[in-house]
Amino acid sequence: MEIYSLRSYYNSTFRNSTNKNTKTPGIEIETANPVSNAAQTSEQNASNLDFSSMTPRDLREVARVGLEDGLIDQETFATISEGLPMQTIDVNGRIVDLSDIGDNTPFNFRDYYESQLDIAMSIGSGSSAEVLRSIMSFIGNGR
Repeated sequence: MEIYSLRSYYNSTFRNSTNKNTKTPGIEIETANPVSNAAQTSEQNASNLDFSSMTPRDLREVARVGLEDGLIDQETFATISEGLPMQTIDVNGRIVDLSDIGDNTPFNFRDYYESQLDIAMSIGSGSSAEVLRSIMSFIGNGR
């Protein structure tokens, strides 16, 4: 008795079929992919999301979809995905404590990235400013 892999059997059946029907009887493939609300984004509706009250987990998911759709590059995705620091400085020079922001805590990413862009531009950090501009463009407040 010979044992064939399912792949070789399927390919053999496909090649030998006269009508070239690729459906295998009794097997149905569901084409609808159930995905979360955060993943149902595109270039048209990314600006409709509320980045002023979004959890870090949802932001990473939106960024992942943006990367897959070609809306952002790998460096922008990595910056968004790296998470928030424990503390940061706002545009007025005050230290802001972010240690209580968890993965499921809503946060104002629009203001955060906008202030980080202002700081990067004021200190002359060109590479950081460029990535932050890309983030701001992605979340719908491009400069």
